[in-house]
Amino acid sequence: MTIEPRLDIIGAALADPSRSRILCELMDGRAFTNKELACAASVSPQTATAHLKQLESAGLTSSLRSGRHVYHRIANEDVAGVLEKLASLSPTDHLSRNRKTACDTLQPLNYSWQVWGSILFIGVGMGAIYLHLLNFGTNEVGASTASLFAYLVPILVAVEAVTLRGMDLQLYQGIGGVLIIGGVLIATRLHLRPTAADHPPH
Repeated sequence: MTIEPRLDIIGAALADPSRSRILCELMDGRAFTNKELACAASVSPQTATAHLKQLESAGLTSSLRSGRHVYHRIANEDVAGVLEKLASLSPTDHLSRNRKTACDTLQPLNYSWQVWGSILFIGVGMGAIYLHLLNFGTNEVGASTASLFAYLVPILVAVEAVTLRGMDLQLYQGIGGVLIIGGVLIATRLHLRPTAADHPPH
Protein backbone atom coordinates (compact mmCIF):
# COMPACT_ATOMS: atom_id res chain seq x y z
CA MET A 1 0.00 0.00 0.00
CA THR A 2 1.50 3.30 -1.08
CA ILE A 3 1.04 6.27 1.23
CA GLU A 4 0.71 9.43 -0.79
CA PRO A 5 1.86 12.70 0.77
CA ARG A 6 -0.90 15.23 1.30
CA LEU A 7 0.67 18.08 -0.60
CA ASP A 8 -2.77 19.60 -1.00
CA ILE A 9 -2.85 20.40 2.74
CA ILE A 10 0.44 22.30 2.54
CA GLY A 11 -0.64 23.92 -0.72
CA ALA A 12 -3.90 25.11 0.81
CA ALA A 13 -2.01 26.55 3.78
CA LEU A 14 0.28 28.49 1.44
CA ALA A 15 -2.47 29.59 -0.94
CA ASP A 16 -3.37 32.76 0.92
CA PRO A 17 -1.49 36.09 0.84
CA SER A 18 -2.01 36.74 4.55
CA ARG A 19 -0.66 33.33 5.56
CA SER A 20 2.28 33.83 3.21
CA ARG A 21 3.08 37.13 4.89
CA ILE A 22 2.89 35.48 8.31
CA LEU A 23 5.37 32.83 7.17
CA CYS A 24 7.67 35.48 5.70
CA GLU A 25 7.63 37.28 9.05
CA LEU A 26 8.56 34.05 10.85
CA MET A 27 11.36 33.12 8.45
CA ASP A 28 13.98 35.18 10.32
CA GLY A 29 13.92 32.57 13.08
CA ARG A 30 12.20 34.57 15.78
CA ALA A 31 8.94 33.79 17.56
CA PHE A 32 6.07 36.25 17.47
CA THR A 33 2.73 36.65 19.21
CA ASN A 34 -0.60 36.54 17.44
CA LYS A 35 -0.93 40.34 17.63
CA GLU A 36 2.50 40.92 16.11
CA LEU A 37 1.79 38.56 13.23
CA ALA A 38 -1.61 40.16 12.70
CA CYS A 39 0.15 43.51 12.29
CA ALA A 40 2.65 42.03 9.85
CA ALA A 41 -0.13 40.51 7.72
CA SER A 42 -2.42 43.56 8.03
CA VAL A 43 -5.29 41.47 9.37
CA SER A 44 -7.26 41.43 12.60
CA PRO A 45 -6.03 39.29 15.52
CA GLN A 46 -9.05 37.01 15.10
CA THR A 47 -8.22 36.42 11.44
CA ALA A 48 -4.56 35.84 12.31
CA THR A 49 -5.62 33.21 14.85
CA ALA A 50 -7.52 31.29 12.16
CA HIS A 51 -4.56 31.52 9.77
CA LEU A 52 -2.11 30.32 12.43
CA LYS A 53 -4.32 27.33 13.25
CA GLN A 54 -4.29 26.29 9.60
CA LEU A 55 -0.53 26.75 9.33
CA GLU A 56 0.05 24.68 12.46
CA SER A 57 -2.35 21.97 11.24
CA ALA A 58 -0.29 21.77 8.03
CA GLY A 59 2.87 21.29 10.10
CA LEU A 60 4.44 24.57 8.98
CA THR A 61 4.45 26.36 12.32
CA SER A 62 4.43 25.51 16.01
CA SER A 63 3.25 27.41 19.08
CA LEU A 64 4.39 27.67 22.67
CA ARG A 65 2.61 29.35 25.57
CA SER A 66 4.72 31.51 27.85
CA GLY A 67 2.74 33.20 30.59
CA ARG A 68 -0.19 35.08 29.08
CA HIS A 69 1.15 34.98 25.53
CA VAL A 70 1.37 32.30 22.87
CA TYR A 71 4.41 32.53 20.62
CA HIS A 72 4.48 31.14 17.08
CA ARG A 73 7.49 30.12 15.01
CA ILE A 74 8.48 27.97 12.03
CA ALA A 75 8.00 24.31 12.97
CA ASN A 76 11.62 23.20 12.40
CA GLU A 77 14.75 23.75 10.31
CA ASP A 78 13.56 21.47 7.50
CA VAL A 79 10.39 23.52 7.06
CA ALA A 80 12.41 26.72 7.16
CA GLY A 81 14.74 25.42 4.45
CA VAL A 82 11.86 24.43 2.17
CA LEU A 83 10.16 27.81 2.67
CA GLU A 84 13.38 29.62 1.81
CA LYS A 85 13.68 27.68 -1.43
CA LEU A 86 10.06 28.36 -2.29
CA ALA A 87 10.56 32.03 -1.53
CA SER A 88 13.52 32.20 -3.92
CA LEU A 89 11.31 30.79 -6.71
CA SER A 90 8.29 32.96 -5.95
CA PRO A 91 7.58 36.40 -7.45
CA THR A 92 8.08 39.29 -5.05
CA ASP A 93 4.99 41.06 -3.83
CA HIS A 94 5.98 44.63 -3.03
CA LEU A 95 2.85 45.07 -0.94
CA SER A 96 3.80 42.26 1.44
CA ARG A 97 7.08 43.91 2.36
CA ASN A 98 5.61 47.33 3.03
CA ARG A 99 6.47 47.80 6.68
CA LYS A 100 3.82 50.41 7.29
CA THR A 101 1.07 48.13 8.46
CA ALA A 102 -2.31 48.80 9.97
CA CYS A 103 -0.71 48.84 13.42
CA ASP A 104 1.48 51.81 12.45
CA THR A 105 -1.44 54.05 11.46
CA LEU A 106 -4.17 55.59 13.52
CA GLN A 107 -7.43 53.70 13.35
CA PRO A 108 -10.84 55.40 13.46
CA LEU A 109 -12.80 55.05 16.68
CA ASN A 110 -15.54 53.02 15.04
CA TYR A 111 -16.33 50.99 18.14
CA SER A 112 -19.70 49.41 18.80
CA TRP A 113 -22.10 50.80 21.37
CA GLN A 114 -21.17 47.94 23.70
CA VAL A 115 -17.54 49.08 23.70
CA TRP A 116 -18.47 52.74 24.27
CA GLY A 117 -20.85 51.67 27.03
CA SER A 118 -18.06 49.72 28.73
CA ILE A 119 -15.71 52.71 28.48
CA LEU A 120 -18.30 55.04 30.01
CA PHE A 121 -19.13 52.53 32.76
CA ILE A 122 -15.48 52.06 33.72
CA GLY A 123 -14.52 55.72 33.37
CA VAL A 124 -17.59 57.35 34.87
CA GLY A 125 -19.59 54.76 36.80
CA MET A 126 -16.72 52.90 38.45
CA GLY A 127 -14.85 56.17 39.02
CA ALA A 128 -17.80 57.59 40.95
CA ILE A 129 -18.24 54.36 42.94
CA TYR A 130 -14.52 54.28 43.75
CA LEU A 131 -14.49 57.87 45.01
CA HIS A 132 -17.62 57.28 47.10
CA LEU A 133 -16.20 54.15 48.72
CA LEU A 134 -12.83 55.84 49.26
CA ASN A 135 -14.45 58.76 51.08
CA PHE A 136 -16.61 56.38 53.12
CA GLY A 137 -13.64 54.23 54.12
CA THR A 138 -11.53 57.27 55.00
CA ASN A 139 -14.25 58.64 57.27
CA GLU A 140 -14.72 55.27 58.96
CA VAL A 141 -11.14 54.11 59.62
CA GLY A 142 -9.04 57.19 58.93
CA ALA A 143 -6.83 58.17 56.03
CA SER A 144 -3.69 56.33 57.16
CA THR A 145 -5.49 53.00 57.63
CA ALA A 146 -7.49 53.33 54.43
CA SER A 147 -4.31 53.99 52.46
CA LEU A 148 -2.88 50.64 53.56
CA PHE A 149 -5.60 48.72 51.72
CA ALA A 150 -4.77 50.45 48.44
CA TYR A 151 -1.86 48.01 48.24
CA LEU A 152 -4.38 45.18 47.82
CA VAL A 153 -5.49 46.48 44.42
CA PRO A 154 -2.83 44.47 42.45
CA ILE A 155 -3.95 41.30 44.23
CA LEU A 156 -7.59 41.90 43.32
CA VAL A 157 -6.58 42.51 39.69
CA ALA A 158 -4.57 39.27 39.64
CA VAL A 159 -7.51 37.31 41.12
CA GLU A 160 -9.84 38.77 38.48
CA ALA A 161 -7.40 37.89 35.68
CA VAL A 162 -7.15 34.27 36.86
CA THR A 163 -10.82 33.65 37.68
CA LEU A 164 -12.55 35.63 34.93
CA ARG A 165 -10.04 35.65 32.08
CA GLY A 166 -8.37 32.29 32.65
CA MET A 167 -4.82 33.67 32.78
CA ASP A 168 -2.01 31.72 34.43
CA LEU A 169 -0.80 32.80 37.85
CA GLN A 170 2.99 33.04 37.87
CA LEU A 171 5.18 32.14 40.84
CA TYR A 172 6.52 35.66 41.28
CA GLN A 173 2.95 36.99 41.37
CA GLY A 174 2.05 34.57 44.14
CA ILE A 175 5.14 35.53 46.14
CA GLY A 176 4.38 39.22 45.62
CA GLY A 177 0.80 38.71 46.77
CA VAL A 178 1.91 36.98 49.96
CA LEU A 179 4.37 39.79 50.71
CA ILE A 180 1.73 42.45 50.11
CA ILE A 181 -0.85 40.76 52.33
CA GLY A 182 1.76 40.20 55.04
CA GLY A 183 2.85 43.83 54.87
CA VAL A 184 -0.72 45.10 55.12
CA LEU A 185 -1.45 42.84 58.12
CA ILE A 186 1.71 43.89 59.92
CA ALA A 187 1.14 47.58 59.22
CA THR A 188 -2.49 47.30 60.34
CA ARG A 189 -1.53 45.63 63.64
CA LEU A 190 1.14 48.24 64.30
CA HIS A 191 -1.26 51.03 63.47
CA LEU A 192 -3.97 49.68 65.77
CA ARG A 193 -1.61 48.87 68.66
CA PRO A 194 -2.46 51.02 71.66
CA THR A 195 0.17 53.49 72.75
CA ALA A 196 1.01 55.05 76.09
CA ALA A 197 -0.97 58.11 75.12
CA ASP A 198 -4.09 56.00 74.87
CA HIS A 199 -3.76 54.91 78.52
CA PRO A 200 -2.81 57.91 80.63
CA PRO A 201 -1.66 57.12 84.17
CA HIS A 202 -4.31 57.37 86.89
